[in-house]
Amino acid sequence: MPQPPHPAHPNITVSPPTPLTLPLLKRLNTLLLPIPYPATFYSEILPSPLLTRLTRLAFYHPPNNNSNDSDPTAQPICIGAIRCRLEPCGKLYVMTLCTLSPYRGLGVAGRLLDAVIGPGVKEVYAHVWEMNGEGIGWYCRRGFEVGGLVEGYYRRLRPGGARVVRRRVGVGEWVGREVVFEGEVEGEDGEGEVEEEEEETTQIIM
Repeated sequence: MPQPPHPAHPNITVSPPTPLTLPLLKRLNTLLLPIPYPATFYSEILPSPLLTRLTRLAFYHPPNNNSNDSDPTAQPICIGAIRCRLEPCGKLYVMTLCTLSPYRGLGVAGRLLDAVIGPGVKEVYAHVWEMNGEGIGWYCRRGFEVGGLVEGYYRRLRPGGARVVRRRVGVGEWVGREVVFEGEVEGEDGEGEVEEEEEETTQIIM
């Protein structure tokens, strides 16, 4: 059984990328993930309403010195991000998902994942490096099934195997959401297909 959702932290918000915040996604991925991504991985997001919908960033708003309320004068800190793609048959593939270590355990990764699940999504899946035990455990606690080992998936890592984790999505998880994904998928006619440099995807989410 999936674990109950983590209570939303009052000083953490999740929002779509903008021209001002998109560079933070690249900075976070470069800092936390062992695999580099080409410029197109980022540049193709904002021109596509679908990819923008499937990309989210989490921000921590420092509290006011006199209370726990967010300080409107303080600069928010980008602490996590997710980038997905939608495939045929309603499959949502998690390409990157990461959280800065000081903010792990606050439900940030779960909120990011929830934010990209919308009408038409029937399944969520991802590849997780075989040595990322905490990441695999994170998915297991959220009801994902862990598949067999895909040998050699990560060309730049040793060992290079990956586990495929997947979970069915119930209708109740996206009832009431406005965005309809049905009919909007990547990769059916060559548009949005993952380039060879991007085939390896990873997560640092604990």
